[in-house]
Amino acid sequence: MGWHVSDDIEFYDQASAFQAHVGARWWVIWCPGRRCYTGFYCGPADITPIDVNPDSGRDFLLELRYAESRASWPPPSSHPRRREGTSRRRP
Repeated sequence: MGWHVSDDIEFYDQASAFQAHVGARWWVIWCPGRRCYTGFYCGPADITPIDVNPDSGRDFLLELRYAESRASWPPPSSHPRRREGTSRRRP
């Protein structure tokens, strides 16, 4: 039995509802070949696309919000390394 776009109309409709909810910050699509919703971030941060299968039990909008908030976290602080050959002992 072949597949037709009308077979997934409820998923396309849900993707449109997700898109209306997140606005211009994300581009949301239904990927029929992968059977998941995918969100592409359209803001200044570098966020890997978010994929959520509707049968996974994961909340797609929550995943998008989490990814966006995590992108705004400050980077972990790095401690400068000691230069080779230096000692911590005081004279």
